[in-house]
Amino acid sequence: MSQFEIATSNKLYKCYLAIPNSPHKTLCICKGFFILGFMPYFTYILYSPTKDRYYIGHTQDPLKRLTEHNCGYEKSTAPYVPWTLIGFLEKQSKSEAYILELKLKNLNRPDLQKFIKKYFNPPS
Repeated sequence: MSQFEIATSNKLYKCYLAIPNSPHKTLCICKGFFILGFMPYFTYILYSPTKDRYYIGHTQDPLKRLTEHNCGYEKSTAPYVPWTLIGFLEKQSKSEAYILELKLKNLNRPDLQKFIKKYFNPPS
């Protein structure tokens, strides 16, 4: 059973919920109560085939983030649209996702491509 905290307007209650096949807590609404729990973060890698560039970031929703990059909402990535999502890795916290992002950004291109091949094995 996973432990969650339920927040009402002025009190915090604890309850226990079982989530089959998942080590993660999720944010839910149950009869007017918010269940506060863990939402995973992801470190993602994008690729611009037209400009032959990679972009690395972190988020809680990789597909939404891909859409934001492809719609030009980010000034730093707008010139390289369209982006393809190479893959993403789940982390337990925002700080862990950010640490992996920084490590990947510090790799040179050949090492980043080795990482991609090892963890995402994209089709050739």
